[in-house]
Amino acid sequence: MITARYTPWATGLTLAALVGAYTASAGIALFGGTLGVSAWLGVALLALGCAGAAPVLAQMWFRPVARWFAWGVTAGLVATWCAVVAILVAG
Repeated sequence: MITARYTPWATGLTLAALVGAYTASAGIALFGGTLGVSAWLGVALLALGCAGAAPVLAQMWFRPVARWFAWGVTAGLVATWCAVVAILVAG
């Protein structure tokens, strides 16, 4: 008999939200630190970090528990990029 796997939505979404908040705050803090030197240096370092994280996140997507971490990091990186664009547009 094959049983369906239980998906822990409440725990997973909570974990993804916490990981996303941590990732976004760390990304914005690192960008803010490099903003004093050069805005484009911050953009380049953020792009480099996203490019480095992409293969890891792609592999994490196929593991049941790690999938929630991947969602959180992805949401955090999207929020970081939105904040970076807002900071650059505001001047």
